[in-house]
Amino acid sequence: MPDQVKEKVAAYGKGLLSPWTPQQLILDHPATGWFVAHGGHNGLTEAIASHVPMIFWPFHADQPMNAILMTDHHRCAYELLEVRTGDGLKPIYRTGYTPAGTIDALKAEAREVLMKAFGEDGKEKRARLEGLRNAVLSEWEEAGSSRRDVTAFLDNL
Repeated sequence: MPDQVKEKVAAYGKGLLSPWTPQQLILDHPATGWFVAHGGHNGLTEAIASHVPMIFWPFHADQPMNAILMTDHHRCAYELLEVRTGDGLKPIYRTGYTPAGTIDALKAEAREVLMKAFGEDGKEKRARLEGLRNAVLSEWEEAGSSRRDVTAFLDNL
């Protein structure tokens, strides 16, 4: 971590820097409102299980698809687009939007997303996330298909 960042966090007085933190413990804490993350499978499932909506900053692998799934399909998250670089600055096929890719554009987008997240739009996304969470967790109940399939797999070992 650059010293300049450490100094800014210390001066702000409300941040905490740590070399490692137990993500699930943080997600389960009642003070956690939103989870800014890349959107990999593990963080995504932990956030859903903890009922914490996400703001995605995807890089590669499964992260962009998870961001699309949660923002466009389930409509219970946000995706930052102005963080893109390189080929990511081309028009986005699903929307036609072309990110500017500037610091000012990123600041404006972050402000807009946070205003939405802590307003009515964020409440709606949180409610949809609760429905998704309940659907996912029900798959592990006695009659759920995930529980049935894992049990059948284990019975055949």
